[in-house]
Amino acid sequence: MSQTARKFISLLISCALLLTCVSGCGSDSGKKYKSLFEKGIVMVNGIQIRTIDLDAPEGCFAEYFEIDGLKNQTVEDQINRRIKRTMDDMRKEEFIPPYRGISLKMKQYSDMNRMYHMYMFPEFNCNNILSVNAACYMWFNDESGSTEFSYSYVLPMTFDLSTGKELALSDFFAPGTDYIEMINRNIDQCLMKSGFDGESNEFSPYSDLAVVSPFKSIKPGQKFLVGREGNICLYFDYDTPEFYAWFHPYPIALSSDEIDGALLPFRAAGQRLYEEEGKLCRFSARYDTQTVARSDTSDSRRVFSGQYKYLKDTPEKIVRQMEAITFDKEHLPVSDEVIKKKAAKILGKKKGMILSGDINTNACFNRSPVYYSFVTQINYSVTTEDAWTPENPNPEYFSAIYRTVYCFDADGNRLDYRSLFLEPEKADQLLEKAFLSSLSQAAEEAEDGIQWNSDRARLLVEKMLGHINGAALETEMMSLSYDLSIQETEKIIEQTLGITENAYSVMSCLLSVSYTDIGCEHFSCFKEVFE
Repeated sequence: MSQTARKFISLLISCALLLTCVSGCGSDSGKKYKSLFEKGIVMVNGIQIRTIDLDAPEGCFAEYFEIDGLKNQTVEDQINRRIKRTMDDMRKEEFIPPYRGISLKMKQYSDMNRMYHMYMFPEFNCNNILSVNAACYMWFNDESGSTEFSYSYVLPMTFDLSTGKELALSDFFAPGTDYIEMINRNIDQCLMKSGFDGESNEFSPYSDLAVVSPFKSIKPGQKFLVGREGNICLYFDYDTPEFYAWFHPYPIALSSDEIDGALLPFRAAGQRLYEEEGKLCRFSARYDTQTVARSDTSDSRRVFSGQYKYLKDTPEKIVRQMEAITFDKEHLPVSDEVIKKKAAKILGKKKGMILSGDINTNACFNRSPVYYSFVTQINYSVTTEDAWTPENPNPEYFSAIYRTVYCFDADGNRLDYRSLFLEPEKADQLLEKAFLSSLSQAAEEAEDGIQWNSDRARLLVEKMLGHINGAALETEMMSLSYDLSIQETEKIIEQTLGITENAYSVMSCLLSVSYTDIGCEHFSCFKEVFE
C-alpha cells in the first residue's frame, strides 16, 4: 500500500498512544526481551508480508495481507485464515452492528454513490507479536460528488506468533492485575485534561471529543491495537453512550508512566519461530513523552526567531545545551556575515542586506534513555533594503536552509557519528555501502528516471562523507547532517551525477540511512541484542 494511503487511514482511525505494550514469559530469554524493551529496543519478526489487492469498483479500494516464513505451518495458516475472514466480513455491510440508528442512515442514503476504502496491514510486527490494523471507511456521495454521509469501523487483531492465539487486552497485564479499573481511572484523567493545556499552547487530543455523560468503564473484550512503535490503541465504537463521535470509532490515549509496573515483558519464544531469523531491530516509542516548546524572538533589527521542543524527561544538562544551540547566535552553523556574503554573490550587491530567518529544534520522534537526538533546521532569507518598491512587489531574494542533527549520551556529551558504531573505524565503509544501495534504488524509482552510474555515485558518496557534521538515532534509521546548506547539497548532487532533476529525492538517501541497510549488528546501541 502506498505511503499516502497509510497516512490517510492513520489519520482516520489511529492515534499515537504512549502506553507500553508487553506480554509475559518468565524464561531467561523473556528477561532479555524485558531488558531490551526497557532500553527502547524491539526485535522485528522474521516473517514476510505479502500484500493482496482485491477487485473493487472505481473509486473504491480493498487490501489485506498474508504472512509467510513461520516454521509452524499450522500456526501460519491459522493466522492467515483469520485475517482473510476479517477482510471478508469488512466487505459486507451487515457486519456493522446497528449502533445509534446507523442502519436507518445507511438505508436513507442507499440510492447514492457508495464508496469505500478498506485496509488491513501489520501495524506492529516485533517480538513475536503481530498486531493487525483492520479498518474500513465508507461514504455516500450525491450527484455532485459531495459526501452526504460517512462512517468508519475498526476490527483490529493481535496474535502471538508462537501459538497463533489471538490475544486479548488482559494478556498484556500480569495475572491478578485489575487492569480495567486502572485503565478506567486513567481514561477519566485524560478526559479531564481536554481543552487548551496552557503550557505548550496546544489543544489536548481530546478537545474534539464531546463527553455527553460520565465515562463508565472499558469492557473485558475492549478493542485494541498494538501501535507500530509498541503502543496500545484503545478503540471505542460509536455505541459508547459516554461519547458523541458521530459514526466513527474514537481512540483514547494513555501514558505508559501511569500504568508502569503492571505490564509484562514481550514474549520470547523458546524455539526458532521463523525460517530465517533475521537480525532486525529498531527503537520503540516507549520513552517518548509530551514535548515542551520554548520560543524566542530576537531584536527587530535582526528579525530572527526560533522555537525549541524537547521531551519532558530529558536531562537538564541536555535541555540547556540544545536551548543554547537553538537561541545562542554563537552556535549557528554559519554566521550572519557568511550568509550575507553568499547572498551578495547572487543578488549582485554588497550593502543594504536585510537578513531574516527562523530556527527550529525538535527532539527526534524516538530515542532510548541512553541516546538523546535532536534535529535543528535554520531557514535564512536575505534581500536588499531597496528591493521592495511598488514597481517591484516580488523582488529577488537569497535563501539558504541548514539542517544539523545532534545525538547526546546521558551525560550530555555530543556523539560523533563514528562513535555510534561498534567499530568506529569501519563507519565510513559501512555508510558508503548503505548509501550506494539506497541511491541505486532511488535511481530506479525516480519518476523521470535517473541514469545510474556507479562511478559517479561513488564519487558523490565520497564527497558527502567528508562533510558529515552530525548524527541522530531515530526509530528505524540514523539521520545525518552536513556542513552544507540544502541548496549547496543539491548543487553537488546535480554536478556529480550529471542530473538536473530529482536531486532532492537523491538527497533524501543521504540524509538518513536505515539500520537494516547498514546492518543492525554494527551499531553499539544494539550490541546487547546480538550478544
